[in-house]
Amino acid sequence: MWAEDAPRPPKNAPKSENVNFNGRKMPRKNTPFFAIGVKVQDGAPDTISISVYFSDALDAHSVVSHHISIDGKQIPDTTEFLFNKTRHMVRFEIKKADFSLDTQKTFSLTLTGARSFDGRTTKSIELSALEKGTFSKYDKETGEWQKSSL
Repeated sequence: MWAEDAPRPPKNAPKSENVNFNGRKMPRKNTPFFAIGVKVQDGAPDTISISVYFSDALDAHSVVSHHISIDGKQIPDTTEFLFNKTRHMVRFEIKKADFSLDTQKTFSLTLTGARSFDGRTTKSIELSALEKGTFSKYDKETGEWQKSSL
């Protein structure tokens, strides 16, 4: 609620050059926001842990299950997402049996709609031939993903 004598910002005021991020004022960026790495490893029994790394801090509210699919099948709505302290990484676990990963060796991952802390939207990523024990890294120079063992 506004105090009677407090000035109100105009309705068409330009967006601030700073954004609140974890209680700090951070400048808006005009660089591309994209995924830079994907790590796949064993999780709890009968699960696979997938960690996705980003070029900048994520808006945690933009990471939702209906934006992530494994082999074209959406991950469950009950999936929990864990973020590192700087929010440059999100990790989640999926049950192998839900996606037939207990019988097949590789799978594909599609992620869309993730936003940075200042509102930039990431390009969709579609990675195929992922398997546990690997780390895929995006090479900005070639514009391609490179896979290596952990």
